[in-house]
Amino acid sequence: MATESPLPQTSGSEAARLLKLASDNIADYFDALPVEQQDTPSGAAGWGLGDLIAHMSGGTEGTIRDVSRALKGDAGPLPEAPFRKTGPDPEGRARVAQRGRESREQQADALSANFRERNAQLFTILDGLTEEQWDMPCFHVLQLTTIRGLTLTRIAEIGLHSWDLKSGIEIAPKLLPDIVPTLLEWMPTWFTWGFDGQEQTLASPLRYRFEVGEPLNWSWDVVASGPGFHFETPSSDPALATYRSDPETMALVFLHRLPWKRANAQGLLKIDGDPAEVETFFKWFTGR
Repeated sequence: MATESPLPQTSGSEAARLLKLASDNIADYFDALPVEQQDTPSGAAGWGLGDLIAHMSGGTEGTIRDVSRALKGDAGPLPEAPFRKTGPDPEGRARVAQRGRESREQQADALSANFRERNAQLFTILDGLTEEQWDMPCFHVLQLTTIRGLTLTRIAEIGLHSWDLKSGIEIAPKLLPDIVPTLLEWMPTWFTWGFDGQEQTLASPLRYRFEVGEPLNWSWDVVASGPGFHFETPSSDPALATYRSDPETMALVFLHRLPWKRANAQGLLKIDGDPAEVETFFKWFTGR
């Protein structure tokens, strides 16, 4: 299944800078909260604020392991971390949430310190990479990627979980503006993980168009062919549905943070096309 995209690509060194920016931002935010708020429910069902920090800290530890292995030429799975199947995985989400809660209890008052320490270790590694090393094959539990690709995935995880955390405190949380373009660039990976059309057979491809406004003014098509899909530059072929919004709304809706019907009702997401086809897209790309 192709995940190539016509969207601009972030360099490895820029990805490292953005990951540090996002990680420091949420660490500072969390440190500013009263201790008693650490168990406040977040915007992610079943997760407290402290659970999310513990989960992100564990993810950074795993990234250190996998990047270090990649630099030694090892991009294969481990016995304790085999490749998992892509597609909807609600049971997997529940297991990850449970591990986050357990890790939160184990770390107690060291949550923030551990998160910052692990991030510092990771940034030391990433800051020392050459341009060629960013393209070295690297393991991720859902796919073989590159060190650059894994770093983009960490930006997405830190950025989206930061939004989840802030959702437990703020009425209208915002994504860190600097990482929004990278979240859109990373969208093909998210679609691959949550694509529910592997067993489908289509008589003709389904084309969906995406358009984001200022300051990016990007557009792209997603074409589902059953059993796969791909991203491409918009063509002259008509789309079954076209989705238009600002960049942040596009990221929040299609990375499954903001329900599309709510965004549409609020005027944040404009949709043109047959309502049935609009629904079909969200049945194919269900998220993890």
